[in-house]
Amino acid sequence: MTQPPSSIQPCFHTFAYGSFSRWAPCYPLEETISRLAQIGYPAIEIGAARPHAWPWDLDQADRAKIRTLLHEKNMTAASICPISHNYNLASAISHERLDAVAYYQECVKLAADFHAPLVIVVPGWSMFGTEYAQAWDWSRDGIAEIAKLADQLGVMLAVEPITKAMVNLVNTTHQGLELIKEINNPAVRLILDTAHMMMEKESPIDAVLEARGYLVHVHAEDSDGRSMSRRPPGKGDFNWIGFVRTLREIGYQGYLSAEIFGSDPDKSASDSLLGLQQLLTK
Repeated sequence: MTQPPSSIQPCFHTFAYGSFSRWAPCYPLEETISRLAQIGYPAIEIGAARPHAWPWDLDQADRAKIRTLLHEKNMTAASICPISHNYNLASAISHERLDAVAYYQECVKLAADFHAPLVIVVPGWSMFGTEYAQAWDWSRDGIAEIAKLADQLGVMLAVEPITKAMVNLVNTTHQGLELIKEINNPAVRLILDTAHMMMEKESPIDAVLEARGYLVHVHAEDSDGRSMSRRPPGKGDFNWIGFVRTLREIGYQGYLSAEIFGSDPDKSASDSLLGLQQLLTK
């Protein structure tokens, strides 16, 4: 399994190139890897969705080709990021919960085959008529089941708190850590997303300090803190200097993965890399 970097490194998320929030522009994974390598990224976060890495589309030969291409481009697969549409781990619909667990398990296998160290996990959301405690329990139990396979394959799961503007279950760093501690499996750790943190009015410094010992990945976007508009790092109101300084203070050695969407993904990727490089040299 690929080890995390020896320092904080920039990364870019393929969702910008693969119709996550819009239908076009849309690029195959191989083209996306080549473009991001040309721009200068050392690592890539791969979306587990079509047209990039829908697990059931890729046999072992396909996965080997992607590994080879990454090696040729001197790039690392930093993580696998699933989609959550129709895969709610806290759904009141039992079939959806079971499908969500099965999908995440396939993403874990994909991470192992791509030599990616971790898989992002969205804990889900409570449906109308479901008690919060019940939704929490379903999410916890689903992640615990996925973690069994992750532990076997040497892959980590990174639980991602999502702003309450989008979900209603795990919204803050503290809630994410509570869920992780209930699961009590060393394969389950935490990811922070700076855009969601801003929406939740979390202190970047306090969040990192609280996450000490659990933080394994960061989604790095800027914003005005009033909407989920995603900007390249340094183009909004986020306290990047304090955030990066505190990451170094706790010994974080991982990626700042820019998860930016827009009509010109090459520009988003280039602007994000420039912003991250400027931050990481301070």
